Amino acid sequence: MIMNHQQIKNLFFSAVEHVVSDISQYAVHPDSDFRRSKKISAQKLISFLVSQGSSSTRVEMIDFWGLDSFMPTASALSQQRAKLKPEALEAVFRHF
Repeated sequence: MIMNHQQIKNLFFSAVEHVVSDISQYAVHPDSDFRRSKKISAQKLISFLVSQGSSSTRVEMIDFWGLDSFMPTASALSQQRAKLKPEALEAVFRHF
């Protein structure tokens, strides 16, 4: 079966949604991490980490979020990343 880019993208987002639906399993502190609404949701964080290339974090953030005044800071990204267990990305790839 040949898949086009949109089908692959949809499968990826489905895998991310699967992990995000039970994010407490993949959070360092399940009772508090990813509970409040932030600029970097668990879904955005995982998508960013998977799509990140080899450029600097700032360049990768601009590529991902664009030149948006609401783009999070590199520090905010680092803080959110620290809340996510590595198993979250493993689960996305397994489900994908």
